[in-house]
Amino acid sequence: LSLLLLTLTLGVEAVVLFNGIPKTVPDIIAGRVLGLMDSVALMVLAYYYGTSAGSARKTDLLNAK
Repeated sequence: LSLLLLTLTLGVEAVVLFNGIPKTVPDIIAGRVLGLMDSVALMVLAYYYGTSAGSARKTDLLNAK
């Protein structure tokens, strides 16, 4: 699921970067959707490389003793 979310976010942002925002979509809606997708991607990355991964490793180390 994480890889799907990251791929979807990068894909949508690449399409918007190269093709622009469609004329039928209001700018505010496009901005909110892209911002939400950025937030989801950041949460996925923070989970795997941030404090949650470190906390899980700490718990495993404490249980090993």
